[in-house]
Amino acid sequence: MLVEYLTSPFWAAINILITIGFTGLTYDKYAKHWCATTGEFSTTGTFTWSGFGTFISNIDLQQEGLISYSYSVEGRTYNSSLFAGVLTSGIVDRNPKGKKITVFYSPEDPAYSRAEHPPRHLMLVANVVSYYLILPLTLINIPLFFIY
Repeated sequence: MLVEYLTSPFWAAINILITIGFTGLTYDKYAKHWCATTGEFSTTGTFTWSGFGTFISNIDLQQEGLISYSYSVEGRTYNSSLFAGVLTSGIVDRNPKGKKITVFYSPEDPAYSRAEHPPRHLMLVANVVSYYLILPLTLINIPLFFIY
């Protein structure tokens, strides 16, 4: 059944239309965010949270670290996180709440930022393609497979 779906004209037509539509969105996000990779646009931010919390993961309790920060661009405050997931206590200890940091951001979309160093260009491309092209293609094709 999967082979029939993947080789059908229906699948080809739908995916060509989706790809054309989401390629525009993908490029738009890339174009708005690439300025952050240059390191030219930065401001001072502050760590607003640095610690561990207990979360449920696969029915087990797991300690995960979170370090969040805030920064302002043109009078508007934004929030983001530096790390999420499994962190060592050393990383959390070196980045205490209240510590000042350099935040690199995109002037086209100030909510897009990276603390301490500019985002890598390759990571930006990978993130944009993953979130704005591959993920929508996958999410749209799963129900279509079952409908087909």
